[in-house]
Amino acid sequence: MTVRACLKTVLVCFALGSVVSPAAAQPAAKAAAAQPKRDADAKARAQKHFERGVAAYKESRFKDAVDAFLDAHREYPSPSLSFNAARAYDKLLDTAGALRFYREYLRQTPEATDRASVETRVGELETKLQQERGRQQVTVLSNVEGATVRIDDQPVGVAPWTGEILPGTHKVKLTLDGYEDSEQSFELLAHRALDVTLSLRAKAAAPAEPKPEAGPAAVTVKPDASGGEGSARISWMTWTAFGVGAAALGGAGVFELMRASSEEDVKTERTQLARHDAFDRMESQQKTARIFAGVGAVAVVAGGVLLALDLSKGGGKKEGPPAVSVGCLPGSCSAAFAGRF
Repeated sequence: MTVRACLKTVLVCFALGSVVSPAAAQPAAKAAAAQPKRDADAKARAQKHFERGVAAYKESRFKDAVDAFLDAHREYPSPSLSFNAARAYDKLLDTAGALRFYREYLRQTPEATDRASVETRVGELETKLQQERGRQQVTVLSNVEGATVRIDDQPVGVAPWTGEILPGTHKVKLTLDGYEDSEQSFELLAHRALDVTLSLRAKAAAPAEPKPEAGPAAVTVKPDASGGEGSARISWMTWTAFGVGAAALGGAGVFELMRASSEEDVKTERTQLARHDAFDRMESQQKTARIFAGVGAVAVVAGGVLLALDLSKGGGKKEGPPAVSVGCLPGSCSAAFAGRF
């Protein structure tokens, strides 16, 4: 169909319709009617992005058209926008992008009247992808969105996820807080893209743990005052080590809180692209938190070693021996060191 004919279709279909395929309008309308009423402001924003995409497509600015259609899809998801994005990717000769959105369009509109022609194009793109890159496309779907997707034990994104991997036997695993892990193996053929669907089941509530009996309130152990020449002094290196350890562990805690916030964004974002961004941000914050935690642990251990060395040395005037106090309450115990530094 020519661009002029496409634009006629757009003018007839004021709603978010197909730029290139009028056959998609009818099933898309049925899908829209079945969906709950959406936010009017979001629909208005999507309409503006859509019109921008139509103008860019007409002027053969296909990259701009892709960006506009995807912006509209984020605001107000529609099978027609998936089809439009696929056509724009096709014009850009982006095999993987076109294949991904044609397949998404077919999943969204199983009764599309142009299904046969779209499936033919999908088959051509599958063959082309295998020949160009030696890989094939796979999509991981789940009954719960936002779950972390791992392919062969490597995190790749969040569900629903689409990517290109080598043909052969693979293992996919989904993980999400509050749900039991789900995994299965699949065989990806060299010439055919694949959908893999996994279900997540909510975890059962854990039983309450019994409270331990209360122990003694406190026990104080004092070394013999005559056993040494004087009280130990804590060196500046020991204080520095403990200070660095505390600062690093504090930083790890901050980044862990940021990671938890990003993980919540992964669960709540409405579109796959936004969830991908949140997932990448979550991974970066998680790595930073682990680095800080590692540095903090090393510094605390070093401080402990230095403290032991300081305590083993005596010097200066007798100031009375240090004392170690150990206290136990239901569920926890604590210790405190008292002395003159």
